[in-house]
Amino acid sequence: MFKFLWRGQDRVVRTAMINSYENGGLRVLDFETLVKSVRLSWFKRLFASENAGWKCYLAHLLKPFGGLFLLYCDYDPKDYNISNQFYAELIQFWAEFRGAFSEKDNNSSIIWNYKNIRIDGKPVFYKKFYEKNISFSSQLGLQKIIYYYVKNTTLNCILHRRIIFFIFFIRSGSSSLEK
Repeated sequence: MFKFLWRGQDRVVRTAMINSYENGGLRVLDFETLVKSVRLSWFKRLFASENAGWKCYLAHLLKPFGGLFLLYCDYDPKDYNISNQFYAELIQFWAEFRGAFSEKDNNSSIIWNYKNIRIDGKPVFYKKFYEKNISFSSQLGLQKIIYYYVKNTTLNCILHRRIIFFIFFIRSGSSSLEK
């Protein structure tokens, strides 16, 4: 809407346009915030117990990343190529919302799809580990790495899959691990 009004860059600060008359604004509707809030309202329906076709489709789109489990992870939406624009915006807005309101507890950080843990430049999700209920850094003895990572976000840390396999072998005694 603002691009239409000004035919280019904003000529008036948007917050001045959006504010109430009492605060010197023009009470213009903030469409960006409106769209985000409507998209986020879908999560109430998503987390409700009843089944719906749209939930199955979203779970199908997210299946390579753990399905709806992705929504519990600290992920970067740019890492996931979701073909449907509605669902792509949905996971983008959810990531922004979670990031703004979630508290970081480094002892219980979910390691899968974590935006700062990468192998070959991509976030990590190992289905076999997830199916064995291995999801938290504390379960693999990685809490110090996660803590270090959160404190030093500018570092480009790469965990090699052999390290994760080795830790998993030690912790679980399992011998059948494939990605």
